[in-house]
Amino acid sequence: LDDQFVATSTYDIVRLIEDEGWEACPIFPNPDVINNMGVAVEPGKPAPNVTPDFNFAAVQCGLGEIGDNGLFLSPELGPRVRFQMILTDLELPNDPPFEYHICDHCGLCAAACPLGAFDFASGTYNNALCRDCLNGGTPNRLHPRAEPDRMAAACTRACIRHLAEIGVGKMNSAFVPKKEWAKDRQGRVL
Repeated sequence: LDDQFVATSTYDIVRLIEDEGWEACPIFPNPDVINNMGVAVEPGKPAPNVTPDFNFAAVQCGLGEIGDNGLFLSPELGPRVRFQMILTDLELPNDPPFEYHICDHCGLCAAACPLGAFDFASGTYNNALCRDCLNGGTPNRLHPRAEPDRMAAACTRACIRHLAEIGVGKMNSAFVPKKEWAKDRQGRVL
């Protein structure tokens, strides 16, 4: 999805903006652990490939919020979103700040994690445990130390189910998991 549809659409929008006489630069959501691979233009300056925090940017743009599971949540799709970014000098109207609360702090994401990766007291989760997830989570395809992809993980599936139950999102209910499943670190079904 990121490499094809979303990236192609982003590139097409960049070309449209530039065809209208504005500057535009597509930004791919590279993990922060692979930053600073470029060469600074002069000593003391940052490398040219600084990656912004896409989830923070989406919150600041009024698109949604960060849930207790650490994932961006939109009112339309819950945690089922992917981002690309365009930096431009084109003046665009501001959206109002996001005021609706999607995450109701139910804790079902943490309860669904058979590895115990969530620590609600500190508001964090353990990436090392998430990287070992056999419950739908996958290692980050861009860097082994980067945050794993939890789009299909048990914690995210629990969030999707709960949001559907409380009426958040507009996705077809056929995409909501009917039965939870989980495996431990040895791959045994729990």
